[in-house]
Amino acid sequence: MRGNAGRLGARLRWSGIVLTSAAASLFLAWKLLAAVGFAYPLWYDVLGIDETIATYGPQNDLRPGFERTGKDERVRLFAAMAQAIQDPETAESELAALTYSAPGADTPEQILLTDPEIRHLVDVSRLVGWGERVGWISLALLVALMVLARAARDAPPSLKRTGIGIVSAVGALMVSVWVIGPVRVFYALHDVLFPPERPWFFWYEESLMSMLMQAPNLFGPIGASWALLALVLLAAGFYVLRRHWYQKAQIPVR
Repeated sequence: MRGNAGRLGARLRWSGIVLTSAAASLFLAWKLLAAVGFAYPLWYDVLGIDETIATYGPQNDLRPGFERTGKDERVRLFAAMAQAIQDPETAESELAALTYSAPGADTPEQILLTDPEIRHLVDVSRLVGWGERVGWISLALLVALMVLARAARDAPPSLKRTGIGIVSAVGALMVSVWVIGPVRVFYALHDVLFPPERPWFFWYEESLMSMLMQAPNLFGPIGASWALLALVLLAAGFYVLRRHWYQKAQIPVR
């Protein structure tokens, strides 16, 4: 029978496994969503982004003619921006090179982003880069903790208890966001995460980037998809861990 120190070690290892699993699931879910362009074509139709561009595009004198572009061109541009922010080293050059074709315009190619927009997206790419590092570290720690827990023959905690804990935490977070207000939370996070001297708020009629994203509306379904996919990956990971990896080592599961 294990002593108090052994039980404490097992609890600490499994607490670490749960935390690193959550972080790793968020990381992997982000990578999967990024690989499919965050399902932008779907949200484009659901949110009616074409109507937003039709309304505000003609009011943009700095970047004219965007309202005459088609859905394919807009999907291409969003995908290019989403791809650019994945690499902080090349983000600025890739973003600055983005152009769009507006039928009937005096010049065939128009620059998409303004300098403040590029600087903001570069800041976003740095944040994404930081998240990538946290994700890879979480995966490495998760593997190490799993090996240690299996070597110590730590029985995994109750799946029911773990599930209730995770669902309760996610539910509390969602209720908090709903009570505070999603837009207020979105703006507050921007105030915290980005340098105060760098503008991150852009009016639709002044920003093709904001129009393309119908900011901040687009981030709602993307965030929900991210959270849901992360939960699915987390549940699948725990299922495989308990039902296969631990059973092969003949360690009883609760």
